[in-house]
Amino acid sequence: EIPDSVTSIGNEVFYCCTSLGSVTIGNGVTSIGDLVFHGCTSLRSIVISDSVTSISSEAFSFCTSLRSIEIPDSVTSIGNSAFHGCSSLNSIEIPNSVTSIGKDAFTGCSSLKSIEIPDSVISIGKCAFYECTSLNSVTIGKGVTSISDLAFLGCTSLSTIEIPDSVTSIGNSAFYNCTSLRSIVIPNSVTSIDSSAFSGCLSLKSIEIPDSVISIGKYAFSGCSSLSSVTIGKGVTSISDFAFKGCTSLSTIVIPDSVTSIGRYVFWNCTSLSSIVIPNSVTSIGEFAFLGCSSLSDVYYIGSKEQWNAISIDSNNVELKSATIHYNYIG
Repeated sequence: EIPDSVTSIGNEVFYCCTSLGSVTIGNGVTSIGDLVFHGCTSLRSIVISDSVTSISSEAFSFCTSLRSIEIPDSVTSIGNSAFHGCSSLNSIEIPNSVTSIGKDAFTGCSSLKSIEIPDSVISIGKCAFYECTSLNSVTIGKGVTSISDLAFLGCTSLSTIEIPDSVTSIGNSAFYNCTSLRSIVIPNSVTSIDSSAFSGCLSLKSIEIPDSVISIGKYAFSGCSSLSSVTIGKGVTSISDFAFKGCTSLSTIVIPDSVTSIGRYVFWNCTSLSSIVIPNSVTSIGEFAFLGCSSLSDVYYIGSKEQWNAISIDSNNVELKSATIHYNYIG
């Protein structure tokens, strides 16, 4: 029990106190140092006073017996790796006072089932909920502007999520390998979907990319084997390499006339893809863009034969060149 007379707890003070089971922090404490309770593997209960304003880096990392914790309204930030490896943590409430969640803050919290990120939070750090394998419910507050790289990577129980219209970008591998994710709504505020953002989302059946999105990153939806319906917004100018690689359920797709280039291996091994609409805005189709598209039989081209022949099509697109080209398609 830390008395009210104490104003701060320094770095690593209780580092790896493996028999420490209970902590009460007095009302005088305003700061908790880095790694202060790191590796306290028997810690099951902790009371944080409302005088504390921040939870520092790795403050409770690898407290493997900690099941729940109440963060007071006085706290404004949760530091990097603050609860990293708290494998028994199944409940935590983030108050409206918190504005930032640091990188790796909840990485490996494999028992955490739900999280509500309040509107006060502006940023979710890299790998914030990495490998939270039991996480099945997430509410993202309306203050969040970006979902950082690897933020929810490996959250294999997450089935649905709603992204608020405050978000402008979805980072690299943000939802990588979220194998249970069935549906997600991308708002019109999002301008970029970065590399591997939804790669390996095996249960994702449909996606609508809004007109606000300008770029679809490499491997963005690769390995989404259940993805059967894709709508690409009219703001997208390029489809990057491997973007839809291995989307084996995708049977047809319409590319909007904002797109000027189709990258390398974009539809690699999309074995069910039988038809595609390509606009005359496209000037180049990259190497092996349609490799393994064994069902591709019809290409509906919005332009003349002369325009089609003017497109720079890599010679390795055998499946595309073997399909029937329907010129002057009007949709």
